[in-house]
Amino acid sequence: MWEGPYQRHGPLWVGGLDLVQHFRTNALITGWICTALGAAISISIPDAFGLMIAFPLGIAGIILLILGFRADPEERVNIETMRSWQPEEGPMREAGRVMYRIDTLLDPPIRSTIKCGECGKVEWVDGGKPASYTCPHCSTTLWEEE
Repeated sequence: MWEGPYQRHGPLWVGGLDLVQHFRTNALITGWICTALGAAISISIPDAFGLMIAFPLGIAGIILLILGFRADPEERVNIETMRSWQPEEGPMREAGRVMYRIDTLLDPPIRSTIKCGECGKVEWVDGGKPASYTCPHCSTTLWEEE
């Protein structure tokens, strides 16, 4: 089952299996595009061939708009799960220099996770990115700002 800060549910969430991601957004965008294309084709090609293309396209657009407006919102944020998320521990691939990863929560209280690429350990610090950081586990200096 999908785990993370977002809990999905709705008509396309079946047995722990997410059949279509972002159905509501995709249906609304596609519905507007189909409706606009159907209208444009019916105006630009006013003969029977134009109507054969425009009519089904417009009807499909209207159906998609109705489905999109009736669908449940896809994502509900669980604040506690979002706040407790951190990257997986484990070494990062080398790129010829010291590697690290910083993830910052922008909602108060602002906290950041720093993952050391050398040893793969994750540490939490209060606030944003510090001016310099040395990994407490392997004593590798990840960065120093001047």
